[in-house]
Amino acid sequence: MTTYASVIKALEKSGNVQSVSMKSLRVVEGKKRLGSDVRRKISDKLAEYGIAHLPTELPDGQDHWVLLYKRDSPGGVIIETFLRTSEDEDQIKAVQTLRKIRALIERA
Repeated sequence: MTTYASVIKALEKSGNVQSVSMKSLRVVEGKKRLGSDVRRKISDKLAEYGIAHLPTELPDGQDHWVLLYKRDSPGGVIIETFLRTSEDEDQIKAVQTLRKIRALIERA
């Protein structure tokens, strides 16, 4: 992935829910470091395309992975609903649970 268009294409190809590395997002943004301004720009740009991410605050390490999802997709609706009903849950636990749900869906 080298452009936001390629991120969107990969996301759509994977059913609108996909894990990506922060390194990939850094490259897409064309930056060498993942400072707070760069992470905010990435988050804002993704939001322009209707893409949300977990954790909601992008991590600063390029070796970290995040879950991207289209908010208006079936998977995105499930994720958003889950997050609203689980506000007291730690987001990391929420991501782990969502990964388990995705694995179950893929096996079906």
